[in-house]
Amino acid sequence: MAPYIMDSCLICGTCWDICPVHAVEEFEDYYRITDACDDCRKCIKACPNFAIAIDATRGKALEERGALEEQAALADSDATPA
Repeated sequence: MAPYIMDSCLICGTCWDICPVHAVEEFEDYYRITDACDDCRKCIKACPNFAIAIDATRGKALEERGALEEQAALADSDATPA
């Protein structure tokens, strides 16, 4: 399975620049990794924001966990008396 670019991507283009097989493409307002990926993982190592997961399942799970943690933090801040 190809690496997965997560929502934390800053759209800086580092992965696009470093990919030796041109498997990163712009899609609407984000980057995605195509089936041309040969799993060299250069993009993962180069990403300055750690926004690329080894596979989509793990990447989506990390995004969901981050969203849940953000919701919990908001709920905690709402519960704190002013």
